[in-house]
Amino acid sequence: MTNANEAQINLEHILPQQPRDQWKQAFLQNLSNTENIELETYIDRLGNMTLLDISINKKILEYSDWNPQNIEDRQTKMANIASKVWRIDI
Repeated sequence: MTNANEAQINLEHILPQQPRDQWKQAFLQNLSNTENIELETYIDRLGNMTLLDISINKKILEYSDWNPQNIEDRQTKMANIASKVWRIDI
């Protein structure tokens, strides 16, 4: 559910928190070994989250489908961006 308060950030899941069977089938369809994949493992991953009303969401459209590999890929890209934005010099 979107937060109507524009002063606050809206964080949304791409793979829904409670996916229906159609989502589950689409999510796992191109994997060679689906018996070891637990959908719940990917739901709250950084790579499966997005901020609403932010241009970064356009990058999600680059993926033809949404699956564990794409969540991993997006998470790596987001982590690289975060490490550049919030750089800590030691």
